[in-house]
Amino acid sequence: MEKLKKFIEDAKEFSVTVNVSEEMYGSFQVIDENGKCYSPKDDKGLRVDNSEYLYDDSYGFSGGGEWDKNEDVYIGSILIPEQSIIYSKDEFLEYLEECDPDDFDDIEDNWSKDEITDFIEETTLTMIEEGVIEGYENENLWGEADCDEFRGCGSREYEICDYVFHEQSTYDVDILTNWQDG
Repeated sequence: MEKLKKFIEDAKEFSVTVNVSEEMYGSFQVIDENGKCYSPKDDKGLRVDNSEYLYDDSYGFSGGGEWDKNEDVYIGSILIPEQSIIYSKDEFLEYLEECDPDDFDDIEDNWSKDEITDFIEETTLTMIEEGVIEGYENENLWGEADCDEFRGCGSREYEICDYVFHEQSTYDVDILTNWQDG
């Protein structure tokens, strides 16, 4: 990894942006702009959750399940706000110092800019998976995000007041490298 470190140190400009998005499958209730729970009747995309376990404490995980019994509970996609983190040259070099060099390859002298960029992005993903870059190694954006910004989906998106998760639908990490030769 010494060649990679030297390459980054010598770069005129360098940063890595990590964009993380997640969608959960779960149960939720909808609220209006005033925070009042209601049941939209005109949205054919919303499916009512009729589970016999709906009021059971062990139904789903996270959230609360403190349902307003006068309104419907829906089941479907819950969108978690995307998170973006930009790592500067110095921050990224600090993370590289924490890596075991035996676990990572190094760049080759004859690589193109695209090959080096791909390598940096693959290295970043490995660093995330191994917990070197903390926060997303458990594929758990919902644990980091502001639950007041979660959105339930029908034919359109809704603010939600309560939810429980059943499973993760999608988890996506997009890594972008920005650098200019020194």
